[in-house]
Amino acid sequence: MKPARFTAIAAAVAITPALLFAVPALATDGGAPKASAPAASATGSPQADDDRVAILRILANPYIGPGLRKAAQKAVDGTPEEMRDFLEVGQYKERLHDDRVRVIKIMSLGGPGVKEAAAKAMDGKPEDIVAFLETEQHRARFADDSVRTSRIFSTGGPAVKEAAKTALKAGTPQAVQAFLESGQYAARLTDDRDRVTRIAAAGGPAVKAAAAKALKGTPEELRHFLDIGQDQARAKDEAAKKKPVAVKKPAAVKPAAKR
Repeated sequence: MKPARFTAIAAAVAITPALLFAVPALATDGGAPKASAPAASATGSPQADDDRVAILRILANPYIGPGLRKAAQKAVDGTPEEMRDFLEVGQYKERLHDDRVRVIKIMSLGGPGVKEAAAKAMDGKPEDIVAFLETEQHRARFADDSVRTSRIFSTGGPAVKEAAKTALKAGTPQAVQAFLESGQYAARLTDDRDRVTRIAAAGGPAVKAAAAKALKGTPEELRHFLDIGQDQARAKDEAAKKKPVAVKKPAAVKPAAKR
């Protein structure tokens, strides 16, 4: 191999992933030169050297799937015929397999809309798999998240309802996702604190003491007070009301001594 060939191969590894996906199109172009009677080693054929560079470009992408990476590594270490076969056929077979595995994983974690879109893609063509991974899964997830947000809105307190309404009105996947991941919990904490404060204002001594402790505690302690603690404290107040009050008897008056 001439020095220029070594330089081309070395440079291929540094090519950014953004250029990566131009390689398969070149490899399958009907006008692309085909390897004919390749030499026994990759260094003896210009076509083999070009194929090696193309495979190294694929390997340079950190986001390729495990099947494609394994097949590309095997091809680049193989014969010129194996490299050409990988570029013309093998890479697409392995990429489809990796993509199908990704779709199955997404389906297992997704909501109803995501599961339906994933199942449809799995029953379709390779182009449908790619479309699901690039766009359809995000549309389906946004629809699922919007439904979840609407359900939370319907059962939430004032702060939760306001936060959910704001997220839905924004109409973006980012706004809805932010509500589901963090916004709903911050709003629920506000609602819980307001509820505890109102319960304390109307409660007896035990309820007031338990509420004050909860307000100084964690969100979990607030929720415990609302779910259980307030009833326990209220029972203590009721028991205190029913407990008979001990009445002191007046001291007996001693008769005056006779003189």
